[in-house]
Amino acid sequence: MLPAANVLCGAKLRICRHLLQLLRRLACTCPYEVAGFLLGRVSGSTLEASVAVLGCNVSEDPERSFLVDGRTLYRVVLMSERGGLHVVAVFHTHPAGAPFLSGADLRGMEAWPTVWLVVGCGGVGAWAPCGPGVAWVELEPVLQGCELVESGCSPCPGRAIGNASSAPRSL
Repeated sequence: MLPAANVLCGAKLRICRHLLQLLRRLACTCPYEVAGFLLGRVSGSTLEASVAVLGCNVSEDPERSFLVDGRTLYRVVLMSERGGLHVVAVFHTHPAGAPFLSGADLRGMEAWPTVWLVVGCGGVGAWAPCGPGVAWVELEPVLQGCELVESGCSPCPGRAIGNASSAPRSL
């Protein structure tokens, strides 16, 4: 389930502070784009992310693009349906780059019309489709924990970020 289009214009994304720290660390240290999905609830124009699902990047050029594996996509759909959750954001890193939408990100947003969270070593940005363009999404880092679900692969080969299993863990 994706949030309704009218919710995305002027949306605010509440996200676990620890997850943002983890993604910033990965953006600064991993030469590959790390990507995944945030699942959560929608309350008015506020999207509350409670689950982060890290995907396996199967892109042919993982240093400059991402393509999340089909197994992770299937898992996200099941978790969303079974838990009554929305896919509140697609997230990915720009290794050692700026946290701005690329042309590929804008094209991806057409396929996944939800918030796109882009994490660079120097910061974080979030946007959502709004009318014929995109709108900035306010980020609200929160202290409450969130659940991290890894996909059984290392999002950054050669660098462990956790247990690299598919078992959820709290952040």
